[in-house]
Amino acid sequence: MKKVILIILGLAVLGGLFFFLKNQPGGDISNNTKPEQIVLKTAWVEVERGTLFLKLPGQSKELKSGDEVESGASLETGKNSSATIHLPDGSILNMDKETAVVLSDINFSTDDKTLVVKIGLTVGRVWSKVISLSTPESEWEVKTSNTVATVRGTAFGMGFKSGTSWVNTSENKVAVAPLDPETKEKIKEAEVIIEEKKFIELAEININEALKIKQATSSESVASAKQDFFDKQVKDVPKTIAEDSWVKEVKTKHQKLDKELNDLREKAKNLPENADYRDKYFELNEEVRQSILKGNKIDIEKLMEKILDPKYKKIIEQAIEMQNPNLTDKEREDMAKDMQKQATEMMRDAGIKEVQTITRTAAK
Repeated sequence: MKKVILIILGLAVLGGLFFFLKNQPGGDISNNTKPEQIVLKTAWVEVERGTLFLKLPGQSKELKSGDEVESGASLETGKNSSATIHLPDGSILNMDKETAVVLSDINFSTDDKTLVVKIGLTVGRVWSKVISLSTPESEWEVKTSNTVATVRGTAFGMGFKSGTSWVNTSENKVAVAPLDPETKEKIKEAEVIIEEKKFIELAEININEALKIKQATSSESVASAKQDFFDKQVKDVPKTIAEDSWVKEVKTKHQKLDKELNDLREKAKNLPENADYRDKYFELNEEVRQSILKGNKIDIEKLMEKILDPKYKKIIEQAIEMQNPNLTDKEREDMAKDMQKQATEMMRDAGIKEVQTITRTAAK
């Protein structure tokens, strides 16, 4: 017998919840009290397809959606798998199949919103969606064995296989630099800025050309060599990548996230100047994780109770009733469809055009 639990969550719903939360007792984010400085060093994972493993000395631990991972964790997706790493500020890292990464550094201050994320890409493909790096000290870096990409707020893909790295920028700009083969330090003289919808690929032969720039003896020769390096390496995104199914899937998710964040920003305009929509976004994003992690039994009711309009009381009652062990699968499925319809109407009333629902099926 299977239990179908409909959870009204996801980032589309977060915007709607924010609208109601700011009017609730204890939900006001406009007070002038300076929050305690808290530094977070963990992320949480969402396994979308297949498997995701935490690599430990001599063994591997399979992770499930909602699990937390700490700074320094080594993660690896299996065949026909994909996963998303949710960073503390709401930024995300998408992992393709057969991809291995090390979360070298995760550091997020809830006070001043400083975020430092450093990711080592061992093999495979990742796509970064950086919400916003709001302080000069903030940094987002993805590094392979021969290349490092650094951003301050953008979306970009990076891959590494058989000694070749590539970077594809889908939003804004990315600074890309080859690494010195001996020192593993960034060759600053060869760092280039990749514009939106541009692509660069770096292999051993390209690294050798970058070293020539470093060895140039005058500023004129450095500038000339760097321009020549840029002209040779930076190109339009290849068709094979632009039309790749995983890349398209990731970009679609990022577009939806942008819409959801814009909605949240719009609602925050009515708040006092010192209120920050990211505070509430952070809190609600954590509630989504807890809802996934705890099996949703308590969290469904908690999330639903935040909707103030009494005309949607029925959906709260149904969320609780769906966990009645005496219900048949058909009864749960019918109830889930009715709840989804009500949820759509509810979010539209709140000004959200797109409603994202998650239906989880668990063996009883």
